[in-house]
Amino acid sequence: MVLEGDFTQESGERLTKYALRSLDFDAIFASGDLMAIGAMNVLKQENIEIGKDMSVIGFDDIAVASMVTPKLTTIHQPILELGRTAASMLIKCLNGEEVSSRLFDVKLVVRESTRNYLP
Repeated sequence: MVLEGDFTQESGERLTKYALRSLDFDAIFASGDLMAIGAMNVLKQENIEIGKDMSVIGFDDIAVASMVTPKLTTIHQPILELGRTAASMLIKCLNGEEVSSRLFDVKLVVRESTRNYLP
């Protein structure tokens, strides 16, 4: 099931409340860490044990992902490199130069919010 949010903590909370009323599931993958943190807030309010009863994964690896409890499993992307490359590509476009697409490596950072977490 795919539910669409807006990358905010509030939409993560709203969508998780909806999902808990309407669906049967045991994991959440959020397209951003703030949405995942919002989901975790709702799960805690509902006394659902994160990492045991429900796994939660975010995307971005923002600094707060390793500071929340439990620590959020997330996908790390090289945000600074992405920004530098985007700026360089924009300058090339403005100068009429050819620009080609670029792929960046991402990395799964496993923390406490998923089952089978091994420190």
